[in-house]
Amino acid sequence: MTITIQKGGVIVLPPKIKNKPSFKAGKRFDVVFSGGILNIVPELPNADDEYTPRQRRIIDAHLAEAEEDIKMGRVYGPYNNAKEMMKDFYRRHPKTRVGKK
Repeated sequence: MTITIQKGGVIVLPPKIKNKPSFKAGKRFDVVFSGGILNIVPELPNADDEYTPRQRRIIDAHLAEAEEDIKMGRVYGPYNNAKEMMKDFYRRHPKTRVGKK
């Protein structure tokens, strides 16, 4: 498919592309030119546009709770694998070990 660059740098898209649902009037795109290739990429929404104010308050509350857990040392890990994680778990909770006496 071919596009045309008119005087003044206006790019004309063929109707086959222009009529797709992702090309609505007013929608913003990032244009990236690299290695002789022009990419037109939809602008990503920021988090404020993606969530309702109520959802954002819930997310922020969970993040604040997680930060408090980290500050108070109520976190474990990081672990390299599940075996390492279970070894630490059984060290902290020896009565929960299954199959061992």
